[in-house]
Amino acid sequence: MNVIRLLFVSMLTLSILVACSQKDTKETVKEDTSQEDKTQDNAVTNKSAEEDDANKNNVEENSKEDKALTAIKEQSKLIESYRAQMDMTANLDNSEEESLELDVNYINGDKPAFELKTFDTLRMVSVDGKTVFNNSEEWVDISDSVELNALFHVTYDQAVQYFSDIYNELERVTDDGEVKYVYEGNDGFVYNRLERYLQVSFGTVDTTNHHTEIEFTVDEKNNLITDVEFSSEINDQEGGIELDGEVHYNEFDEIKEIILPEM
Repeated sequence: MNVIRLLFVSMLTLSILVACSQKDTKETVKEDTSQEDKTQDNAVTNKSAEEDDANKNNVEENSKEDKALTAIKEQSKLIESYRAQMDMTANLDNSEEESLELDVNYINGDKPAFELKTFDTLRMVSVDGKTVFNNSEEWVDISDSVELNALFHVTYDQAVQYFSDIYNELERVTDDGEVKYVYEGNDGFVYNRLERYLQVSFGTVDTTNHHTEIEFTVDEKNNLITDVEFSSEINDQEGGIELDGEVHYNEFDEIKEIILPEM
């Protein structure tokens, strides 16, 4: 798995400084099979009163959940700024663990402004299309070297998109007063969307045999996603990969200004 190890190290580097980006391709989101079930149920005319009440409750619950998803998507359009903190680790074939730690202040806009730290060191700042990178010796202007939307991909908008894409696979639960939407299984669609959200790839590794767990923590009062936790175990003929981490979103609309460092 040495080749894969090098690939993951490259992925960590690319998460900080990406030379190019790939345009997202549109994929068909799975249809909610519950709608088909409802249609079939409605075709049955001789239902008991108990069954009718159960179906009514299911419809009301689905309607409530749909409203929750819509509210989160609509609220995301109003967010002007936030802080994102990401911790991610990967263990390749039981070898030494690789890790990535990001702390980002982000201001939305046509040309988003952000400052990005890795392991408590300020590494990158971008304001009004000008992006500078700290190479540990000096600040270097990399504005003409990279595409802005590729520099930091795990944005809040991407979290909402991932939540929306796999919504029909999630189960809503309450844990110590917190509302969570959770998933556990081996669905390839859910895993592929996770790779897109994190902007990671393990090259030629066969990811078919995997076990993935996803957990979104939602502030339903303010219609905000505050945490995205993920873990995935992948096994192929050459060995295994364990990927896990968390992205925490907070300080919504509290980041007022980002300033470029002196060159």
